[in-house]
Amino acid sequence: MRRSLQSAALLLLVLATSACLTGGRRGGDAAMTAYDLGLPVMRAEAGGAAGTRWQLEVKAPVWLDSAAMVYRLAYADPAQWREFSQARWVAPPAGLLERRLQRLLGYAPAGRRGACLLRLELDEFSQVFTDPQRSHALLSLQASWFDGERKPLLVKPVRIELAAGADAQSGVAALVQAVGSLGEQLAATEKTLSASCR
Repeated sequence: MRRSLQSAALLLLVLATSACLTGGRRGGDAAMTAYDLGLPVMRAEAGGAAGTRWQLEVKAPVWLDSAAMVYRLAYADPAQWREFSQARWVAPPAGLLERRLQRLLGYAPAGRRGACLLRLELDEFSQVFTDPQRSHALLSLQASWFDGERKPLLVKPVRIELAAGADAQSGVAALVQAVGSLGEQLAATEKTLSASCR
């Protein structure tokens, strides 16, 4: 009897340990999928040689300073941020966005004195569900352009929404497309400001 009880206790211990190893904070035993913004991109023609005179920095609030892939349920509680349990970014969105746009526009990292600066202040980088089967990617930020002496040239809000499906993968695809659209808008604005960047 004692041996049976010991065997049963050992079996429970093994099962409990196994559950701890596979459960994790995010739950489930499926593999975590990590996403970035896609393969490297070539510099947009719109940036041209003027792009080398510009620097770029992207800032984000503390709630976006993680690799969590977040979404909102607009139909239930739009003020609540939720995390996908089996999908995440490879780095916080601000870093991904900064790297992508630097390559796309041909901008340098911020820091060199005398160069003009584009500062992006990220407000939202998420997937918003309007019902359980439909969602859209939402990229919202404020863009500020400064001359070489850091005098403001232009400040404008940017909001891009693109349709997505009911899963994280479709949200990622839509956000990648939104970042591409953002790059096109920034390149077009740069053309109008090129004479002011000396």
